[in-house]
Amino acid sequence: DHEAARWHFRLDGTGYQAECDGHRWTVTAGAPPLPADVTITGTTESLAVLIFAGSDAGLEITGEPAATARFRQLIGTMAAVVEPS
Repeated sequence: DHEAARWHFRLDGTGYQAECDGHRWTVTAGAPPLPADVTITGTTESLAVLIFAGSDAGLEITGEPAATARFRQLIGTMAAVVEPS
């Protein structure tokens, strides 16, 4: 997927911004300086369950429907490239 995106994660009370310019993803600590396409609030454990088991229980995922659908599709592909620790 080569489209720009900006996601704001609030995991375990800490904010992170994941941003893609269409070619490369970067992750930084803190809230995004610009509005995020999708905001994900929950725990790191809940995010891992979404990635590896497909369940979003314990997560609040907000944003425009197309942006949240894209997030779910892209985050679902992470299980193929990341091994749980």
